[in-house]
Amino acid sequence: IEICENHSIEDAVEFVEMWMAFSISCLGGAEPTVINLGDFERKEIIGKRVLQRDAASRPKGDSVGRPSGDMLKIYSGGTAEEQPREKILDIYSCYSPKPHQAEAKTRPGGVEGIFSPASYSPLTTPKDKTGDEKSGKVVYTFGSGQLLQSLVWESSKNGQEIPIVQLPLNIHNEILGMEERYMYESISEKSWLAGRHFDDIASGICSRAFTEDVDENNGEELSEVDEHSQDVIRCVGRVCPEKDSVRLSATSTILIGSSKDEIHSVDLDFSRIQSVALFPGQIVLAKGMNPSGGTLFLRQVFAERYWDPPCVPKQLTQPLRLLIASGPFAENNDLICEPLQDLMAQCKQLKPDVLILIGPFVDVNNSCIADGLLAESFDSFFQKLIQGVVSSVGEHVEILIVSSQRDAHSSMVYPTEPYSIPNKPKNVTFLPDPCCVEISGVKFGITSTDIVRHIAEEEFTKNVAVDQVKRIVGYLINQKSFYPLDPPADGVNLDTMLSERFAKLRTVPHVLVLPSDLKCFARDVNGVLAVNPGRIVDTKRGTFARLVVTPPGEGANPKDYMACRIMRV
Repeated sequence: IEICENHSIEDAVEFVEMWMAFSISCLGGAEPTVINLGDFERKEIIGKRVLQRDAASRPKGDSVGRPSGDMLKIYSGGTAEEQPREKILDIYSCYSPKPHQAEAKTRPGGVEGIFSPASYSPLTTPKDKTGDEKSGKVVYTFGSGQLLQSLVWESSKNGQEIPIVQLPLNIHNEILGMEERYMYESISEKSWLAGRHFDDIASGICSRAFTEDVDENNGEELSEVDEHSQDVIRCVGRVCPEKDSVRLSATSTILIGSSKDEIHSVDLDFSRIQSVALFPGQIVLAKGMNPSGGTLFLRQVFAERYWDPPCVPKQLTQPLRLLIASGPFAENNDLICEPLQDLMAQCKQLKPDVLILIGPFVDVNNSCIADGLLAESFDSFFQKLIQGVVSSVGEHVEILIVSSQRDAHSSMVYPTEPYSIPNKPKNVTFLPDPCCVEISGVKFGITSTDIVRHIAEEEFTKNVAVDQVKRIVGYLINQKSFYPLDPPADGVNLDTMLSERFAKLRTVPHVLVLPSDLKCFARDVNGVLAVNPGRIVDTKRGTFARLVVTPPGEGANPKDYMACRIMRV
């Protein structure tokens, strides 16, 4: 204590670190006796001040290990004069290092982005786009030829009010909020929820299968999945890999069913079925023979239920123009958010009525975030991004912000709660992942989780000619879930109870927005427009989607009243 008072040392942690380094290097780890502390004070504390005084008196051009000119800025805000501590500790050859502190580099030309975090300059130069495709280039188009020719893409800004209503995803009309508890579930509760969802989906699939595939001998009778039978049987179950560590294949796929008392499972043999497409967690009705009780030789698999396409939005009286973009919004090795600035420039030019931005915004996979180089809180940086977006596009554009479990300031649990910021602008609406929202009578289903890629990587197919995108969108609708994959992909921290309440696709939307790392698309899937706008950050220029919904006629198809263009940023 006397040493600290004599030399005005206020940081106890730093004092202990200095003593430990001195003790290990010079005293062989001896205890802090009076004699040892005297040596420590003389050599460490006083010696350090001598070096600081010498460094201050030395001309700038003669600084050891420092070039002449202005001192480099350090992440912590310190200067080069704070470095002698490291030099004096080098004498003892052993000390406790402090966390890595990156030296800041200014952006060429002194250009500072409006989305740049505080006290931070990018560690790399801006991305060279000389070889990229032209900004604004259309890479994908959806809509009838007549609609595309007659359509006016830019908004007239006639001051029309855009009503936005978030729709509940469960029968109790609940909406996911900030107060929900997560990862707070028991095995019995998870089992009960899984069983209830299984019964719901299985009953819908059986209803359609029994109508389209009439069995005169057995009627609507169902068997256990492992029932011995020389005749053709029908059973319902959940598709699973034989082991968690393997993918579905012709030799490693099983069907799990249940009775009131126990769980049953059976191996699936695909040698006698012409075509099939399955993914882990899918609930199906299987038809085949099981002569031994251990293997079901499949004849047919039913995985679809009856569902009606959404009714045309009669409330829509004027064209609705939207711009949809998905993050991340910064290159992986900086946080300058240059792609987001380019998107805002496009937004000013295209003048949409609604701007939908889908996370991640503060991506945990960004190397600057992972290395701890952000000199402000994640919440503060996110707030700065939102304020920058509002200031760029103005208050006349409705802005929807969809959360992502990849955001560093989120709970990192799926479903992910909506965000909030102080003094939220009136034209900003925060939405959870996933969510359903009605905009001027048009229903949108939106998720930031890449379910398309996750299913595509785990899916098993045999002689299937159906378009993969349409097939995967069909999975979501038939399984009534934004995330039907079970077990979930690595990195998806799925909460079963929250998923049952806030991630079910109980209402078929007009538009299903499914951002993915896979190639961008816009497809009509039985009356539902499925859109992957791509990512703002890509190996070339990223992409975003422009969508125009016009007042539809009675019984119109999506192509007749919806047009979509996916464009380069």
